[in-house]
Amino acid sequence: MSTDTGAPRLPGGFRDLERWVEKWVCADSQARSDERQATPFDEIKAFYDAMLPQAVAALAHLSNY
Repeated sequence: MSTDTGAPRLPGGFRDLERWVEKWVCADSQARSDERQATPFDEIKAFYDAMLPQAVAALAHLSNY
């Protein structure tokens, strides 16, 4: 069951990554590991290709917390 309300879950500047939230925001590291193992490589590569250009900005944003 999806809990997607349509409201943005990422801060401004990262909205283009919203499509990945439902799949990769997991309850804990074990759930994320299970998801990663069950996901075909081409889907993982698509995520990394989308995330990599945002990595420096994401780390800068997270350093505020």
